[in-house]
Amino acid sequence: MRIEYQSKPAVEPILLDECKEHLRIDGPHEDSYLDALITSSRAALEASTGLHFISRPVNLYLDNWRLNVPFVPGRIGFREHVVPAGGGIAGTANHLVLPLRPIAGITSISVFNTDESLTVWPAENYTFSPGLEPVLRLRTGVSWPNVFLQSDGIKITVDAGFGPSWNDVPDDIRHALLTLVAYQYYHRGDTALASESLLRQSGAKGLVSAYRQVRV
Repeated sequence: MRIEYQSKPAVEPILLDECKEHLRIDGPHEDSYLDALITSSRAALEASTGLHFISRPVNLYLDNWRLNVPFVPGRIGFREHVVPAGGGIAGTANHLVLPLRPIAGITSISVFNTDESLTVWPAENYTFSPGLEPVLRLRTGVSWPNVFLQSDGIKITVDAGFGPSWNDVPDDIRHALLTLVAYQYYHRGDTALASESLLRQSGAKGLVSAYRQVRV
Protein backbone atom coordinates (compact mmCIF):
# COMPACT_ATOMS: atom_id res chain seq x y z
CA MET A 1 0.00 0.00 0.00
CA ARG A 2 1.23 3.48 -0.85
CA ILE A 3 -0.34 6.88 -0.19
CA GLU A 4 0.32 9.86 -2.47
CA TYR A 5 -0.84 13.37 -1.63
CA GLN A 6 -1.78 15.52 -4.61
CA SER A 7 -1.53 18.76 -2.64
CA LYS A 8 -1.08 20.23 0.81
CA PRO A 9 -4.15 21.22 2.85
CA ALA A 10 -5.45 24.59 1.65
CA VAL A 11 -5.84 25.80 5.25
CA GLU A 12 -4.85 24.62 8.71
CA PRO A 13 -7.42 23.34 11.24
CA ILE A 14 -6.66 26.18 13.65
CA LEU A 15 -6.23 29.83 12.78
CA LEU A 16 -3.19 31.93 13.62
CA ASP A 17 -5.37 34.54 15.33
CA GLU A 18 -7.10 32.03 17.62
CA CYS A 19 -3.74 30.48 18.42
CA LYS A 20 -2.38 33.91 19.43
CA GLU A 21 -5.49 34.57 21.50
CA HIS A 22 -5.07 31.19 23.21
CA LEU A 23 -1.44 32.05 24.02
CA ARG A 24 -2.25 35.70 24.83
CA ILE A 25 0.23 36.99 22.28
CA ASP A 26 -0.09 40.51 20.85
CA GLY A 27 1.61 41.70 17.70
CA PRO A 28 3.07 39.90 14.68
CA HIS A 29 6.57 39.18 16.02
CA GLU A 30 5.87 35.45 16.62
CA ASP A 31 3.64 34.83 13.58
CA SER A 32 6.15 32.85 11.51
CA TYR A 33 7.10 30.65 14.44
CA LEU A 34 3.47 29.98 15.33
CA ASP A 35 2.61 29.16 11.71
CA ALA A 36 5.37 26.55 11.74
CA LEU A 37 4.13 25.12 15.05
CA ILE A 38 0.57 24.87 13.72
CA THR A 39 1.71 22.99 10.62
CA SER A 40 4.01 20.60 12.48
CA SER A 41 1.39 19.97 15.18
CA ARG A 42 -1.24 19.16 12.59
CA ALA A 43 1.12 16.75 10.83
CA ALA A 44 2.05 15.03 14.11
CA LEU A 45 -1.55 14.62 15.22
CA GLU A 46 -2.64 13.36 11.80
CA ALA A 47 0.14 10.78 11.83
CA SER A 48 -0.73 9.64 15.35
CA THR A 49 -4.48 9.30 14.76
CA GLY A 50 -4.42 8.21 11.12
CA LEU A 51 -6.85 11.03 10.37
CA HIS A 52 -6.85 13.70 7.67
CA PHE A 53 -8.26 16.95 9.05
CA ILE A 54 -8.67 19.28 6.05
CA SER A 55 -10.00 17.81 2.80
CA ARG A 56 -7.51 17.14 0.03
CA PRO A 57 -7.22 14.70 -2.88
CA VAL A 58 -5.25 11.56 -2.03
CA ASN A 59 -4.16 8.67 -4.23
CA LEU A 60 -4.14 5.26 -2.60
CA TYR A 61 -2.13 2.59 -4.42
CA LEU A 62 -2.73 -1.10 -3.67
CA ASP A 63 -0.87 -4.17 -4.91
CA ASN A 64 -4.14 -6.10 -5.07
CA TRP A 65 -7.60 -6.00 -3.58
CA ARG A 66 -6.34 -7.65 -0.44
CA LEU A 67 -2.86 -7.05 0.94
CA ASN A 68 -0.51 -9.82 2.07
CA VAL A 69 -1.61 -12.38 -0.51
CA PRO A 70 0.54 -13.94 -3.26
CA PHE A 71 0.59 -12.13 -6.59
CA VAL A 72 -0.70 -14.02 -9.62
CA PRO A 73 -0.83 -11.93 -12.84
CA GLY A 74 -4.37 -11.28 -13.97
CA ARG A 75 -5.85 -12.89 -10.89
CA ILE A 76 -7.25 -11.36 -7.74
CA GLY A 77 -5.96 -12.76 -4.48
CA PHE A 78 -8.64 -12.99 -1.80
CA ARG A 79 -8.95 -14.43 1.62
CA GLU A 80 -12.34 -14.89 3.13
CA HIS A 81 -11.25 -13.76 6.58
CA VAL A 82 -10.61 -10.32 8.00
CA VAL A 83 -6.95 -9.39 7.87
CA PRO A 84 -5.45 -9.72 11.37
CA ALA A 85 -3.85 -6.91 13.32
CA GLY A 86 -0.51 -5.80 11.98
CA GLY A 87 -1.09 -6.06 8.26
CA GLY A 88 -3.40 -5.67 5.34
CA ILE A 89 -6.71 -3.96 4.83
CA ALA A 90 -9.75 -5.28 6.67
CA GLY A 91 -12.63 -6.63 4.66
CA THR A 92 -14.23 -9.66 3.10
CA ALA A 93 -14.47 -10.89 -0.48
CA ASN A 94 -17.09 -8.28 -1.38
CA HIS A 95 -16.01 -5.22 0.58
CA LEU A 96 -12.89 -3.30 1.47
CA VAL A 97 -12.32 -0.96 4.43
CA LEU A 98 -10.12 1.82 3.08
CA PRO A 99 -7.12 2.79 5.27
CA LEU A 100 -7.75 6.56 5.18
CA ARG A 101 -10.03 8.44 7.57
CA PRO A 102 -12.33 10.19 7.08
CA ILE A 103 -13.20 9.96 3.39
CA ALA A 104 -15.94 12.12 1.89
CA GLY A 105 -16.05 10.31 -1.43
CA ILE A 106 -14.23 8.35 -4.11
CA THR A 107 -13.19 10.31 -7.19
CA SER A 108 -12.09 7.33 -9.26
CA ILE A 109 -10.84 3.76 -9.13
CA SER A 110 -8.39 2.66 -11.82
CA VAL A 111 -6.33 -0.42 -12.61
CA PHE A 112 -2.95 -0.29 -14.36
CA ASN A 113 -2.60 -2.39 -17.49
CA THR A 114 0.58 -4.32 -18.36
CA ASP A 115 1.79 -1.32 -20.38
CA GLU A 116 1.15 0.86 -17.27
CA SER A 117 -1.76 2.67 -18.89
CA LEU A 118 -4.81 3.15 -16.68
CA THR A 119 -8.29 1.72 -17.10
CA VAL A 120 -10.99 3.41 -15.02
CA TRP A 121 -13.30 0.99 -13.24
CA PRO A 122 -16.90 2.24 -13.70
CA ALA A 123 -18.53 3.68 -10.58
CA GLU A 124 -21.71 1.67 -11.16
CA ASN A 125 -19.78 -1.44 -10.10
CA TYR A 126 -19.51 -0.39 -6.48
CA THR A 127 -21.05 1.55 -3.62
CA PHE A 128 -19.21 3.57 -1.01
CA SER A 129 -19.91 4.43 2.61
CA PRO A 130 -18.07 7.65 3.58
CA GLY A 131 -16.94 8.86 6.99
CA LEU A 132 -14.58 7.58 9.66
CA GLU A 133 -15.11 3.97 8.61
CA PRO A 134 -15.03 4.24 4.81
CA VAL A 135 -16.10 1.03 3.10
CA LEU A 136 -15.97 0.16 -0.59
CA ARG A 137 -18.50 -2.53 -1.55
CA LEU A 138 -19.11 -4.51 -4.70
CA ARG A 139 -22.57 -4.36 -6.19
CA THR A 140 -24.40 -7.67 -6.49
CA GLY A 141 -23.08 -9.78 -9.34
CA VAL A 142 -19.90 -7.70 -9.79
CA SER A 143 -16.33 -8.93 -9.28
CA TRP A 144 -13.21 -6.93 -8.54
CA PRO A 145 -11.23 -6.12 -11.70
CA ASN A 146 -8.10 -8.14 -12.49
CA VAL A 147 -4.72 -6.83 -11.34
CA PHE A 148 -1.82 -6.98 -13.82
CA LEU A 149 1.11 -5.33 -12.05
CA GLN A 150 2.93 -6.81 -9.07
CA SER A 151 3.05 -3.52 -7.16
CA ASP A 152 0.83 -0.41 -7.15
CA GLY A 153 -1.49 -2.07 -9.65
CA ILE A 154 -4.59 -0.32 -8.30
CA LYS A 155 -5.09 3.44 -7.93
CA ILE A 156 -7.97 4.77 -5.82
CA THR A 157 -8.34 8.57 -5.70
CA VAL A 158 -10.37 9.87 -2.76
CA ASP A 159 -11.35 13.12 -1.07
CA ALA A 160 -9.91 12.61 2.43
CA GLY A 161 -10.70 14.90 5.36
CA PHE A 162 -13.52 16.30 7.48
CA GLY A 163 -14.13 19.18 5.07
CA PRO A 164 -12.42 22.06 3.23
CA SER A 165 -12.67 24.59 6.08
CA TRP A 166 -11.12 24.78 9.54
CA ASN A 167 -14.59 24.80 11.10
CA ASP A 168 -15.36 21.40 9.55
CA VAL A 169 -12.82 19.84 11.93
CA PRO A 170 -14.32 18.54 15.22
CA ASP A 171 -13.82 20.81 18.23
CA ASP A 172 -11.96 18.20 20.29
CA ILE A 173 -9.34 17.83 17.55
CA ARG A 174 -8.96 21.60 17.23
CA HIS A 175 -8.58 21.87 21.01
CA ALA A 176 -5.92 19.14 20.93
CA LEU A 177 -4.03 21.11 18.29
CA LEU A 178 -4.14 24.30 20.36
CA THR A 179 -2.91 22.33 23.36
CA LEU A 180 -0.03 20.86 21.39
CA VAL A 181 0.99 24.23 19.92
CA ALA A 182 0.88 25.84 23.36
CA TYR A 183 3.00 23.09 24.91
CA GLN A 184 5.67 23.46 22.23
CA TYR A 185 5.59 27.25 22.47
CA TYR A 186 6.16 27.28 26.21
CA HIS A 187 8.75 24.49 26.11
CA ARG A 188 10.86 25.69 23.22
CA GLY A 189 14.51 25.09 23.82
CA ASP A 190 13.80 22.02 25.95
CA THR A 191 15.20 18.62 25.02
CA ALA A 192 13.61 17.43 21.77
CA LEU A 193 10.98 14.73 22.24
CA ALA A 194 9.82 12.05 19.84
CA SER A 195 6.45 12.83 18.31
CA GLU A 196 4.44 10.35 20.39
CA SER A 197 6.12 11.47 23.62
CA LEU A 198 5.37 15.09 22.75
CA LEU A 199 1.72 14.27 22.10
CA ARG A 200 1.46 12.39 25.39
CA GLN A 201 3.22 14.97 27.58
CA SER A 202 1.25 17.86 26.09
CA GLY A 203 -2.06 16.10 26.77
CA ALA A 204 -3.05 16.24 23.10
CA LYS A 205 -2.99 12.46 22.74
CA GLY A 206 -5.62 12.01 25.43
CA LEU A 207 -7.88 14.64 23.86
CA VAL A 208 -8.12 12.63 20.62
CA SER A 209 -8.26 9.16 22.19
CA ALA A 210 -11.82 8.72 20.93
CA TYR A 211 -10.48 8.63 17.36
CA ARG A 212 -7.92 5.90 18.04
CA GLN A 213 -8.31 2.82 15.84
CA VAL A 214 -8.46 -0.48 17.68
CA ARG A 215 -7.08 -3.57 15.98
CA VAL A 216 -9.03 -6.80 16.46
